[in-house]
Amino acid sequence: MGNPGPHGLTELVYAYTSNVYSNGSAMAGFNGATDFHDLLMTAAMLIGRYVPMVFLLALAGRLARQQPGVVTVGTLQAAA
Repeated sequence: MGNPGPHGLTELVYAYTSNVYSNGSAMAGFNGATDFHDLLMTAAMLIGRYVPMVFLLALAGRLARQQPGVVTVGTLQAAA
């Protein structure tokens, strides 16, 4: 790692965040061309892209199984 301290941490966070969101850029002081960073960035990319999808699909499935609530005076009727 090129820079110790807060700037080095910023370079690391920026590189991983950029990798997860498909940009792949990094600051000039960060050398991500190592086996360690390649494997860790691959894991971060997989986790950062697919875990939110799994949670959203689980939420959609839960909402699809939910029973309709009791209709009262304050219930907003959906157009049929």
